[in-house]
Amino acid sequence: KNEKPTLPQDKLRNLLEKCLNNEKIEKPKRCKKSEIDQLGYSDITELVNQASDEMDHDELIAIKRFTLLQAMSSIEIMDQRMDSGMKQLDENGEEIQILTTEESMQAGIIPKDSELSLPALIIHIYDKLLLSELSWLTGRATSVESVLTCLYTHHLKPPLVNSPLLQVYGRLILNTCLIVRETIVVSDVFEEEDFIPGFFRCSEVFKRVDESQLFKMLTAVDDWLVRNISHSKGKKGIENIEPIQDNPELEQFYCEALLSRFRFHRAFFNIHHNFNKGVK
Repeated sequence: KNEKPTLPQDKLRNLLEKCLNNEKIEKPKRCKKSEIDQLGYSDITELVNQASDEMDHDELIAIKRFTLLQAMSSIEIMDQRMDSGMKQLDENGEEIQILTTEESMQAGIIPKDSELSLPALIIHIYDKLLLSELSWLTGRATSVESVLTCLYTHHLKPPLVNSPLLQVYGRLILNTCLIVRETIVVSDVFEEEDFIPGFFRCSEVFKRVDESQLFKMLTAVDDWLVRNISHSKGKKGIENIEPIQDNPELEQFYCEALLSRFRFHRAFFNIHHNFNKGVK
């Protein structure tokens, strides 16, 4: 590349105005080979091929800012097993469409909100979310490989998700991720290959719920489950009970299963919440 073509100020100004006004921006057309020569670009294919032929095994040409994370990411590119941005093809060679949460519900790929009242399904989602969070803590990307692979985390509010058990637990997971990220970033004790702090254009999903509001919601869900457990054990004086499922014999079992998971992650959140105060 001999020189970089400049963009006229008026075109740049119009482009910025479109960005501010949320207007649709047309993608630039790919240049033909004849046009590339006019723009001042040179074909370096032969130079790259010659340089690669002269390199031995285990040799690498890289700029100073080329980190281990970038090296590993370059290996993932165009590998269907690892490249999350690669278009996937089905058995017939047709492109697999990426669906939103609402579209996935309509297609029957994930359970609709009306089916989320089943406690066994809620417990399954709890465990999957916890597993995803742990994979993020071990260094995987937040959005493409861990927490945000759960489509419910993108819409933790009506009309898509009305289940209070899933709403509160999902927000608990996201707030915990935010606090852990803040602690690690402020402490500056990580390398890119160990921890990925970026949200990959999903920062709106991680919009923080005020801690005081979150603690109130956690307390309300905890009290509700405890009351249901006490009622199922036959304790008197407990009124206005709303069972989480239809079988009275399984009420205590499901409530205790939900409560144990809920209290575990609440304690995990409290530890990081208090630790984060000390870091600030």
